Amino acid sequence: MRWFGYSTDDFLTGAVLSDGTTRAIVAMDETKGLADKLATEPWAHECVLAILETGWLEHGFDGQRLWPEDAPFKPTEAGFERDTLPLVRTLRPKRAVLLHVNGCLMGRTPTELDDLAAQHADLPITFARDGLTVSTD
Repeated sequence: MRWFGYSTDDFLTGAVLSDGTTRAIVAMDETKGLADKLATEPWAHECVLAILETGWLEHGFDGQRLWPEDAPFKPTEAGFERDTLPLVRTLRPKRAVLLHVNGCLMGRTPTELDDLAAQHADLPITFARDGLTVSTD
């Protein structure tokens, strides 16, 4: 296991889990701007599994903005569209499991989460839920 700091003053750490052949990356919270930080880190790219924060949603299923432009959490918290999707694109994992679903997605059902993942079919994302089993085969 290798730890890496990814916030101001390395206040938060993520982990790279490896068996010497395959790697998984875990960064479960406060991932705002992490895509830019990891873009130049070859060890972070093309892992078999990335476990990441979902982030807050900018828009609902109807396309309407969920939060005012000046919502106080936006400058400091990771956003799904602004931070998480670019992070998955940067890491290019075989599979990405997104956590922190309850508060960030305001009680969406598993079917709604599957629909949201399907809207980003170019990315290998799955939203975490109770009983989720992850295979990287």
